[in-house]
Amino acid sequence: MPTTGWDKSNHFLAFFVMTLLGGVAYPGRTALVLTGLLAYGALIEVLQSFTPSRSAAWGDLLADAVGLLLGWMVLQLVRMQAQIVDLKRSDITQMVVANNPHIGEEKKGDLAGVFVHKFKLNNQETLLGYKLEPDKVKPTKIILLSVGTPENFYTDLKKSNF
Repeated sequence: MPTTGWDKSNHFLAFFVMTLLGGVAYPGRTALVLTGLLAYGALIEVLQSFTPSRSAAWGDLLADAVGLLLGWMVLQLVRMQAQIVDLKRSDITQMVVANNPHIGEEKKGDLAGVFVHKFKLNNQETLLGYKLEPDKVKPTKIILLSVGTPENFYTDLKKSNF
């Protein structure tokens, strides 16, 4: 069995990973997953106290709890990022561009035919790149090309071969 070489870090890592897996497997039941895993950690320690060659170590349960807490925090960060990405990629196009397809500035040169709209999202300047099809005068379709902060936006947009 793989080991980190230190019992407490083994407990931390095991419960960190189990929290991530449980959170992904049961996204709407985070509290139940955390409670179940903490109870599991406590049960392990209680059962070890009845085993002749083992002993309960409440420090192990603390390491389990820290693994749970950090795993939960990572899940929260990932979920927040996923919500922002979902918001950027779908809702923004509908909210911002669908009502006024010509709101963005039409680019020239390498980016001819691409429109870019600048706006604030969570107090950060954000750019939305899109194309209008079949033509820019009377579009029936809006093609989202890129959403992001100004850093490398145009370089990444050109690389995408829109």
